[in-house]
Amino acid sequence: MKKGINRIQIKREMKKRPSNSYPKLSFRVDTETKDELLEWVDSLYCHYLDRKGKDEYTVKKNDIIIEALKIGLQQIEHDIKKAPLLKKKDMSLEDWQRRNPKPKGKRNSLF
Repeated sequence: MKKGINRIQIKREMKKRPSNSYPKLSFRVDTETKDELLEWVDSLYCHYLDRKGKDEYTVKKNDIIIEALKIGLQQIEHDIKKAPLLKKKDMSLEDWQRRNPKPKGKRNSLF
């Protein structure tokens, strides 16, 4: 992704593809959290619609959610890297998985 250009700006220049060409990502939250997040996303969506030109790309709710996740994950990553390291440095994914095995009997899920 180009530096200084966010996903929404890039999406405005893209051509439309069918929705089934994208993989699905899902997770579970309690009803109150879901309602709060959807209300927030709906509010942002309406703000985008109010500012949309006639020939501009329509920002979708998915675009807003993905952009929010990226911004939030970048901030978390920045914050966690500033925290003092208490365990082994430069641990590979395989080392981490050996140290933290998955509980048996669980299904393969995203989260």
